Amino acid sequence: MTYTRPLLLSAALLLLAGCAEVQTYGAMAAQYRKQQNDLQLSGTVLEACDVSLGAYYRAAGNVRRALDELCDPDPADKPLTDDRRPM
Repeated sequence: MTYTRPLLLSAALLLLAGCAEVQTYGAMAAQYRKQQNDLQLSGTVLEACDVSLGAYYRAAGNVRRALDELCDPDPADKPLTDDRRPM
């Protein structure tokens, strides 16, 4: 009976240390996942903006406006046409 209490305390300490380690790994995994999501987003934007000029002009007006919003960092330097009304 005298060894039961220290054994239980030792087991509790090991469990707490394991929980802290799992929490650290979880935080690292979450950070890695955020970085992967950011990388995927930048690749998606680059892919969406890599459109041929002919395809751009054949696209519907709302698609062109969406591409303009996404891909053109400074639309103020372009003249507005009927298809590029301010939203």
